[in-house]
Amino acid sequence: MQINTLDEFLQKYIEGYLFGDLNSVHDIVPIADDSNASYLMLSGLCAGIEFLGYLTGRDYTVENGRISTAHAFEDYCSEYLSPIDSRYEVFGTIGKKLIRNGIMHNFATKGIIGVTRRGDRDDTHLVRYTDEGVIIINPEYLLEDFKKSYFEDVVDRLRNDQIMRHRANRNYVALRDQDAEEITRTLRRVSGGMSNWPWLYRSIPTNDETTELIEQNGNLPIVS
Repeated sequence: MQINTLDEFLQKYIEGYLFGDLNSVHDIVPIADDSNASYLMLSGLCAGIEFLGYLTGRDYTVENGRISTAHAFEDYCSEYLSPIDSRYEVFGTIGKKLIRNGIMHNFATKGIIGVTRRGDRDDTHLVRYTDEGVIIINPEYLLEDFKKSYFEDVVDRLRNDQIMRHRANRNYVALRDQDAEEITRTLRRVSGGMSNWPWLYRSIPTNDETTELIEQNGNLPIVS
């Protein structure tokens, strides 16, 4: 994040990595498999919803030296997903408290919540089962709605609504600067303990494409 502008970050990490990875799971991992990556999809979706909610949402406060994004998930669901389906208004709270927090920390939802990639939208997404109120979420349809909200609404507002673009850029820079400080502190703290990590291509200067080349090739191609 620390070396990218807002537009570069959205293109590379949101449209490239986030949606690219989610599309790969959707296209490649068979829904019929028992281990069909439904929780993996849902965790990625929750992370994306929260981050975009932070970018496009309110003026976030600083608590204990860190930016508070407590309402970011709910903000995105309310502003961008609820126009697609009004049930997302309530999902903002459920998704944050019971799904996002549970999966991110323990890879398990909190409460009686079923997560499935199988079935029709009407039977498996944003519905309740039995008198106990088992909540059912289908990442396939959440992905469909999330992509629609981003590409058909958020992107257009970021391009044409100068107030929103200014707010998103300000929020992005604030988070980027906070991350830069954390990166410096963390690497300084562990610098002595990394003595057994090998240095590769140490004589080659780092540039903006270094990590991208390694990610694409599994190595750093040397051009003679």
